Amino acid sequence: MPETKAKMTCPCCGAELVCHAEKPVKPTCAEEAMEADPGLGAVIKEIHTCPNCGTAELRRGG
Repeated sequence: MPETKAKMTCPCCGAELVCHAEKPVKPTCAEEAMEADPGLGAVIKEIHTCPNCGTAELRRGG
């Protein structure tokens, strides 16, 4: 069964953020390099935006 992640709220207005995409990001430090997906050589980041004010946030995905 897939893991359910906690919902994110907008730091500006408090609305629930919507996940729009997942993006592979090249590791920028040793810690991220250790957590990177070996097949991609990247860390997956989720891109969330606020439907109310348009604020965007990233978090680790996968």
